[in-house]
Amino acid sequence: MQPSYEYQIQFLQNIQRILKEGVFVSTYKFALLHAIADHCIETGSDNNEELTITTKALAAKFIDLYWMQTVKFPNESDSDVLYQNNGNQAAIINQIQQARKVNSKLSIFKSHQEYRQLLTSVSNTIKQMPLWKLQVVSDSTVEFLYLQTAKGNVITLMPGVSYCFRKFYGQITDMVHSAWIRWIQKATNNQAMLGQNINLESFLFESKRSNLQLFIPVLKEEQHNNCFYCDRQIRGAPEVDHFIPWARYAVDLGHNFVLSHKNCNGDKSDYLASENFLDKWVKRNLVSGDMLSSYFDDQKLTHDLSTSISVSKWAYKQCSDNYGLVWIGHQKGFTKLSNKWTSILQSIAD
Repeated sequence: MQPSYEYQIQFLQNIQRILKEGVFVSTYKFALLHAIADHCIETGSDNNEELTITTKALAAKFIDLYWMQTVKFPNESDSDVLYQNNGNQAAIINQIQQARKVNSKLSIFKSHQEYRQLLTSVSNTIKQMPLWKLQVVSDSTVEFLYLQTAKGNVITLMPGVSYCFRKFYGQITDMVHSAWIRWIQKATNNQAMLGQNINLESFLFESKRSNLQLFIPVLKEEQHNNCFYCDRQIRGAPEVDHFIPWARYAVDLGHNFVLSHKNCNGDKSDYLASENFLDKWVKRNLVSGDMLSSYFDDQKLTHDLSTSISVSKWAYKQCSDNYGLVWIGHQKGFTKLSNKWTSILQSIAD
């Protein structure tokens, strides 16, 4: 069962109210909305069910979002870390800056004891600051995401909330990014650092992409140095492609990557690949998933096959619902997605 169209419209209107009418003394509420949306993609479902999220899970997403935002903004005259709080720097930014001294690469830092300590600290900050203030708009509470209990280590999203975050993920994250950027631009402490720079999108949100070159050796071995898409030998420099495109869901998880020719990667662009390629990707992860996981663990590269599968189900469901096109190969064009994708993804889930 899905929520009514009226509910879905009201949901989007409430998100807009939070972003336009809410009080933002820091960027935490933007990060919280983004973290909830990401969690819905990775663990939610396309029905009307509730979804429980721990503050530790939200903290992990906060760290992912803020990690690259704690490097100095590239301004020759006034280079410093952008402020994410009115007045003094935001506590979570300070905590992550200290964490980066242990290791500046997040995937490696996650293997340290300090990461678990950081999770606890960020989780506590989330409980104290944005979690119970997110739904406060114009001195009243718009309780549409979760019950405003103002206590506890978990929230339970109300029926229909996870569905809407999944259905409108692109629109919601675009709204959050735009509002986040505007806040950064207006913050008094950031004026000297920003100067005339008004394009912050790539610095704040795109720069967290990992060094994909580290994935090449194992993918080259698994694919016998053939392109995943055209199955021909790669003679020049290979490219690591996000099978579920980065533009659709911005996360670097090892099992989502395939090796391809530059032309195939460029031709596929931000489209989903056809059912034949999806079937090949699923079978690759069934047969070689453990081998890939071992390599990712050895190299301290982020991976989670179950999350990759959840994201792929969401992406293909969105494409199907919107009657979208899928890519069928280099210079072969596009076609409508058939219903085969459901049975293909079910095979790896089972």
